Amino acid sequence: MQKRIAIFLLFNIILLNLTFPQSEIKGKIISFSSGKPVQYANVVIPGTTLGTMSDENGKFLLQYPDS
Repeated sequence: MQKRIAIFLLFNIILLNLTFPQSEIKGKIISFSSGKPVQYANVVIPGTTLGTMSDENGKFLLQYPDS
C-alpha cells in the first residue's frame, strides 16, 4: 500500500513539473571591492514581482515560470 502511495505521489510531482515548467537563475553575489560574498542581498527580475534573497554565502536560486 505504501509503495502505491509513493508511486502515485512521484507521478503527480513529475506531472506538475511537466505541466508547469519553470526556469531558474542561480548564482553567487560577490563584492567587487573585497571579493567576499554579499549576504542577504535582494535579487529581482526587473519589471516583475519575482525575486529572492542570497544566503549567508552569497548564493541564490530564483525560479520563475517559463511564460
